[in-house]
Amino acid sequence: LFQATPPPPVVAFGAGSLGFLAPFDVDDDDIGSTVEETLDEAVSLGEGELEPWPVSLRMRLRCRVVDGSSGKVVGGHEALNEVALDRGNSPFLSAVECFCNDEHLTTAQADGLIVATPTGSTAYSLSAGGPMVHPSV
Repeated sequence: LFQATPPPPVVAFGAGSLGFLAPFDVDDDDIGSTVEETLDEAVSLGEGELEPWPVSLRMRLRCRVVDGSSGKVVGGHEALNEVALDRGNSPFLSAVECFCNDEHLTTAQADGLIVATPTGSTAYSLSAGGPMVHPSV
């Protein structure tokens, strides 16, 4: 999804206890009108009537899968939260070489590997009893 084109803006509504990731709160009793009012504001922003919304730029990951024997790129994706690699149906561990900006970070022999952005790592960190990572980190 959106691999060849820029992604559209995302309007995030906080409906849970970790709403710091979303700038708009949702009142459970009036969720329909809250969403509708917020989207109406977005449409009228170009008319100069309202104050600009807060913009939170988020890091994205670009993943290229390269065949180790031929060096040929066999796949590629962009992700907002995380990239998860697994060994598929192979009974053997995979040797995964991880690069960032063409610089070798690590080689792992494992069932898989998850690389997450600050946005995506929040759930993993919280599930392990760790801290939240602010999106600007």
